[in-house]
Amino acid sequence: MHNICFDMASMHKHGNAFYEFLRIRKRLFVDTLDWDIPHNDDVEMDQYDNPLAHYSLVIRDGEVIGGARTTPVLAHWGPHTSMFQDAMNGRLKDIPADLLEGEFDARSSWECTRLSIAESVTTAKDRTECLDLIVDGLARTASAHGATTLVSLSPPPLLRALRRLGHDVTRIGRIYRADGDGRSYALLSMPAMTSAQARNERKPPLRAVS
Repeated sequence: MHNICFDMASMHKHGNAFYEFLRIRKRLFVDTLDWDIPHNDDVEMDQYDNPLAHYSLVIRDGEVIGGARTTPVLAHWGPHTSMFQDAMNGRLKDIPADLLEGEFDARSSWECTRLSIAESVTTAKDRTECLDLIVDGLARTASAHGATTLVSLSPPPLLRALRRLGHDVTRIGRIYRADGDGRSYALLSMPAMTSAQARNERKPPLRAVS
């Protein structure tokens, strides 16, 4: 497996990878979870797939097997900001506007959305490796653009999965159950670091031996 990262200006360098990612998203969010989001028979694509978005995908044997999208929380494209900001402003009917608890610095944060791994990734080891590569790509992209924090509205078990990879993830919002798919979600936050950087950051400093 390996990771690729791009935006709309550079996606042509990766063939049809972006379109294949949209296929994976459609199979998960529309076919499986029955979300009411824009799609056709093949792909899912919404208003946040715009020139401000960046993507982190994972390739295995030439096939896209997972990915996610990241965007500055304070992004603006037409009438939309980011999904995170639109939700907190009460503009998304399926997401409560009162999820955030405590303080939050939107200026230094990028959101992560549409995290999805293909059903062809069947083993726990492969799914963990795929998730690690996706998140590392998101962290590198966001930090390269000045972000210090990644935020996501995700199922709470993702917090434990990311912590096992070494990330310092915290929940910054209450847990709620979505009417559409019956699953629970919460706002998560973590430093914009790769898993290796996060593990090194948390290591105790070496003590000199006299």
